[in-house]
Amino acid sequence: RDGEEGGGKDDQQIEAALTLWEQHFEIGWMDPDRRVREGLFAAHKAICGRVKKQVGRRIKAFMYPWLCARFDPEVNVRTAANLAFSGFFPQNKVGEALVFCKGEISRSLEDVMRHSVQTLCDPKSYTKEEAEETFARIISTSVLALSHIVEILEPGLAVPFLSSFKIFSGNQFWKYLGHQDVHIRSAMYTFVTAVTTKTPKFVEEYGEDTDKKLLAVLSPLVLQSLADKDPASHV
Repeated sequence: RDGEEGGGKDDQQIEAALTLWEQHFEIGWMDPDRRVREGLFAAHKAICGRVKKQVGRRIKAFMYPWLCARFDPEVNVRTAANLAFSGFFPQNKVGEALVFCKGEISRSLEDVMRHSVQTLCDPKSYTKEEAEETFARIISTSVLALSHIVEILEPGLAVPFLSSFKIFSGNQFWKYLGHQDVHIRSAMYTFVTAVTTKTPKFVEEYGEDTDKKLLAVLSPLVLQSLADKDPASHV
């Protein structure tokens, strides 16, 4: 049994504690205070080290925010998230884990993309500035996480992974190419580069059986992005 791994607690106690940790994790990664986010992933690394098997059974719940935090604009936060991630996943198992969590990643990303600043960040809990910064961070890191997935998966896995998303056929996702926040635009440019270079088949074929082919949707938006004169958006 995993008594030693769990620090002497029985499985039922560990599962109850992890249920609470899941709930805290889902909220904590969005916190506007970078110190809270950094502490969250430092604690997550410690928890993973103590009860790795039990966390593994719940990995679908943790994967999306964990991936996003690896691209947090605050260096200490993304360092903590990356240390926790690399300590948990062997390098040769990352792709397999991402594919395993495909459904949750897809649903979480599509849910995030439906939000506005006001619906994502409760005005009672966030100042206007905090809400805008948090929204920009959540959107940009979500897109960067998706770009990373495209980069590390083999095209034979990346294409079906992307094809499971419904948001690429309309403007819900692509509108962010023209967003006023430079970090969001930069993340979108990174994603466009990733999909056009790594998965051209996806760009060519997505939506080909409808009147909303991705190539037709994407082409004018890419041309528009090339006119972006802010150097920070093309980093």
